Amino acid sequence: MTGWLIPQRPRSQSPVTQDLIFSDGFEGGSLSAWTSSVTGGGDLSVTAQAALKGNFGLQALINDNTSLYVTDDSPTAEKRYRARFYFDPNGITMASGDNHYLAAGL
Repeated sequence: MTGWLIPQRPRSQSPVTQDLIFSDGFEGGSLSAWTSSVTGGGDLSVTAQAALKGNFGLQALINDNTSLYVTDDSPTAEKRYRARFYFDPNGITMASGDNHYLAAGL
C-alpha cells in the first residue's frame, strides 16, 4: 500500500487566560450558587427537563408579568464581563410590543 505523506504545519498555541469570575451550569440541581433569585413562587426553577447541556437547566414558566431572575453579586470592580448561556424559547408566544430580556449587566 502506498500513499503520500503530507507534512503538517505546527499549530500555534494561543495562551490560555484564566479569567473566570463565576460559573454555574445549574448542575447542583438548585439556585444555591447564585447570590439571589426571584422565582415567582416556583415559576423559575432548576429541572432536569430544562437541561440543554449537562443534567440540569434553568426553567422559567412565563404565565404572568412577574419578573423572574437570578443574580450574582460576586464580581466587583471588573473591567469587563463575558457571559455565555444557552436559550431555548420552547415555543414562547409573545404579543406585539412585549419584551423579553435574557441578560443584564450592571
